Amino acid sequence: MNRFLSHDKTKADLTNYLAAKILEYNSTSHKLVITSSSGHTRNNENLLFQDNNHEEADTLLIYQAVLASQRNPPDAQMVFFSPDTDVLCFCKHMAESDKLPPTLGALTQHVLRVHIQARVWGQASIALQDPQLDPMQNG
Repeated sequence: MNRFLSHDKTKADLTNYLAAKILEYNSTSHKLVITSSSGHTRNNENLLFQDNNHEEADTLLIYQAVLASQRNPPDAQMVFFSPDTDVLCFCKHMAESDKLPPTLGALTQHVLRVHIQARVWGQASIALQDPQLDPMQNG
């Protein structure tokens, strides 16, 4: 089962299937339900969403929040749910090795990784993001 679920196409197909079933189940719900999979965002109402190339849930949620805030009154309440553990959260416990001061080489690699992350988050409100920096060349 682990080998089956580790295949990217299997995960994409399963995500698409579950997204469709969630919308089907909530078709008569009074709450707006939005799903996103494989670059397509769908909902249980008649809202239109632009296709996107977000690869990570954390930036896609920010993009959807920006769109929702433009469509709703300022006092509207939004609730986001994601089973992804890295969505909008920070580690509470650092490993002992993370508490050590970095070497100059480690600091350089860290700055390069921060540059990539800043570029990703800087484009979070854009549907079709610019190509990302190559991680192999950037820390």
